[in-house]
Amino acid sequence: RLMAFYRGKVEWIKRTSFQISHRLERAYQEHESIVRAIECRDPDWAEAAARRHIRNTLAELMDLLSRQSSPEV
Repeated sequence: RLMAFYRGKVEWIKRTSFQISHRLERAYQEHESIVRAIECRDPDWAEAAARRHIRNTLAELMDLLSRQSSPEV
């Protein structure tokens, strides 16, 4: 059940991030960096790249959500 809960959250993030301009391209580049780090067998780089990807995604989602909830002036 816990995995299903997190799977649902990840799916929501994926659907929502498509509303963010250029997020798909940035996510692709971030994933490429993670894969390169794994191919180079560099766990520190892989971890840093994965954390950067998550941080970037969440920051852009928070920005999107705050803009959507702000009243139009």
